[in-house]
Amino acid sequence: MANIMNSPLASSMQLLTVSNKITKPQDRFVFRQMSGVDKDGETIRVVDMETEFKNNYFVLFFFPMDFKVDSSEVLSFKEHLEEFTKNHCEIVGVTSDSPLAVKRWISKDVSRGGFGGPVGFSILTDKDLSLSISLGVTRDCVAPDRATFIIVWTGFMRVHDGPQR
Repeated sequence: MANIMNSPLASSMQLLTVSNKITKPQDRFVFRQMSGVDKDGETIRVVDMETEFKNNYFVLFFFPMDFKVDSSEVLSFKEHLEEFTKNHCEIVGVTSDSPLAVKRWISKDVSRGGFGGPVGFSILTDKDLSLSISLGVTRDCVAPDRATFIIVWTGFMRVHDGPQR
């Protein structure tokens, strides 16, 4: 049998090997730039996390975008957004889906598993899983696991609620 890698049909794409980093609550959060859908639910832009979130409290939550469970999680943050804002805390969602897919979820009716309109916080796209892997929340099926981090104004992670590896 011929080697498939020598075939003209072989892809030049590399296989992604997931090797999660183990994070601890006292670790410093590494700020980065990521594309995503802005708070208005329409604008797709690059979010410079350091410029926008450094010296602030923020909750970073990961979700794999599968129908009812994830829409209810996002809707819960949307429902309590005012309480977070009063406490000077930003909410940031992270998924591996593209910004266009996120926009479709935003415009989809809640009764059909969507968000029913803008959620009031940015949803970032971790397509290459670099953020998920750096925080240790990537599943073997190459999607982010459900996880929530609270990052304090000094840039340190204080709470990590996610998979225990």
